[in-house]
Amino acid sequence: WKPQVLVYPGLDGRDWLEPDSCGFFDIEPCIARAPTLLARQTALLGGRGFAAAPTLLVASTGDEMCPPEGHCDPYAEALSRHGIAHRYLREDFGPHGFGLDGGWTDACIEWLRGRGFGCGGR
Repeated sequence: WKPQVLVYPGLDGRDWLEPDSCGFFDIEPCIARAPTLLARQTALLGGRGFAAAPTLLVASTGDEMCPPEGHCDPYAEALSRHGIAHRYLREDFGPHGFGLDGGWTDACIEWLRGRGFGCGGR
């Protein structure tokens, strides 16, 4: 498997069916598709059928839209339970949308190079 890098992913979709809390910008079409997105929610969070590539997971404790407790923490636990190689960077990198700010990118480059990506002798 090729590695994946997930930065403030919205993995827990339990509120996707709630128009007041789902966070969708284009509400009508998104709400209509939400049941399809939720069909494999259990597998996504480590249940039957869970599969993942080696993962670098980045979460900010300052993210109120996708707080780590409801999104990245359960995913990191599932990766651990299933013995999937991963690194979890969980700090206050700033609010949702912190992008490349916060100081996580050097660790990401190091992690990717350790898996043979980019320059670094491999």
